[in-house]
Amino acid sequence: MTRPIGLFLFIAALTGCYSWQAVEPSRVTGEPLPQRVRVTNVAGERFELLAPTIAGDTLTGRRHEVVVFVPLAAVTRVEAHRFSWWRTGFLVGTPVAIVALGAAACAGGCGPGTMSW
Repeated sequence: MTRPIGLFLFIAALTGCYSWQAVEPSRVTGEPLPQRVRVTNVAGERFELLAPTIAGDTLTGRRHEVVVFVPLAAVTRVEAHRFSWWRTGFLVGTPVAIVALGAAACAGGCGPGTMSW
């Protein structure tokens, strides 16, 4: 029973290490795109594309196993799903800090009968 809970927490923490980060407009047309991007169009709709590529003035990628073609003129924002050092540091650092504070608080001795009010 403990292993499934630990595995769930590990996966939850790992996914928390990633965030959507804006891709510079020059990168969208210049370099290869990441394997997964989130696109916002002029209508305000937001959707993810897998294996995106740019051919001419069109952004192409897979969405729900269907190939989608989006004119670059209709795209207002492109974001990549990238590793975030800040989120990872927070997710790992917070439990470490809590344990360290608990250990420091118990340095003088913790246990039954050691608490005095």
